[in-house]
Amino acid sequence: MAGYAAKSSRTATGTGFASRRTLDVRLHDLRHSFALRALALGESLSMIGKLLGHNKIATTAHYAHLARDSIKASSARAADSIGADILDRDPYETTPV
Repeated sequence: MAGYAAKSSRTATGTGFASRRTLDVRLHDLRHSFALRALALGESLSMIGKLLGHNKIATTAHYAHLARDSIKASSARAADSIGADILDRDPYETTPV
């Protein structure tokens, strides 16, 4: 996971030590991930703000650039599908270059 530091710690067991990995994650990181996932699934910034308990849309507005990226990706998928229909081929079929 980008942005999350994996820490290795050792815990004592009956006969020795066992290695265990933990993630250094803050509550803010989880809220941010939740908001990004909701955005990727098509939720509006207004709804995401409500889900996160934001009183002002401006608080949620920093996700707006991610919404634009999501819109561009959706637009590209729709355009590829239309192009595939015009060319009568599978839109997910890879073509050799």
